[in-house]
Amino acid sequence: MPIRLLILALAASLFAFRADTATPPPAPSMKMLSMSAAPDAATQQALDAYVAYQFKQIAEADAEGVKDARTTLVTMLGKTEVTPVFQQAFLGSAKPKLAAIVDGKDAFRIANALLVLRQIRSPEAFDLVLAQANIATQKDERVRMQAASMLPTMVTRRAVQPEQLGTAARRVRDALDAETSWAAAAEDFDCLSKMAAEAGRAKLNAEAANVRSEMVRGLDAVQDRVKGDATMNGALLRALVSLRDQVLKMSEQERKQLADTLKVGQPDNLLAQIAKSDAPKGDTAASQHTAVVNLANVIQSILVPSPKKG
Repeated sequence: MPIRLLILALAASLFAFRADTATPPPAPSMKMLSMSAAPDAATQQALDAYVAYQFKQIAEADAEGVKDARTTLVTMLGKTEVTPVFQQAFLGSAKPKLAAIVDGKDAFRIANALLVLRQIRSPEAFDLVLAQANIATQKDERVRMQAASMLPTMVTRRAVQPEQLGTAARRVRDALDAETSWAAAAEDFDCLSKMAAEAGRAKLNAEAANVRSEMVRGLDAVQDRVKGDATMNGALLRALVSLRDQVLKMSEQERKQLADTLKVGQPDNLLAQIAKSDAPKGDTAASQHTAVVNLANVIQSILVPSPKKG
């Protein structure tokens, strides 16, 4: 009897091992990747099976298995043959799998799942990543920082179309307003900067102005928080560096619009408040504060035209 039980146990173990290492469903074909119309039921079923398998690895495998699955999906989505129709079909399959991984509260697994979504050029994918950068929906600071760091890349890849940047910027600023991590807040500012640049590149001056207005509101909110948390100077510094770089490339009309938004020329304008703020204690914080003050003064000097001589 003991020998029979041992044989049965070994057989069960072998079966389980084979089940765990079963051959994955076939990867989508080039024809599927290049689809121009919504998939039929059989195609969608095949895609669902493949996505489910790879996301199961992200959800349950060891670290190497997670990275392998993420790399597999990122490589596939990065192929030139991939169409927006395929990306949308993929996203439809991936959304419930992402939700389950987020519910698992494992920062490493969530970050790897989000890296897959970063490849998808759609507003819906952008919003799913942005949700994980907002403290209202994601309490883990590590996840928020990583999600926020993915947003600028998604903007550059046109996950959000230029015509939608003003609206998307408002949602990023909402996340920024509530953010308690200076590193995540700095990434939010970087995202807003990329949005302004993309709007400018598309010659959508009104959208660029809207994005910059959201950036100014974010600056105001972070400046208020610096008084109680000196580490937020790190986010303020990144924001002002970005704003200075934008100002240097602006036309005279754009500078005037930004000056009006910032109320430059008034003694209590936002940049003047930043420049006059008290230095915090600690060498690092004090050094950051000095850089912040200098940048605020530089931006003001650029935005306020020098009086003409003669």
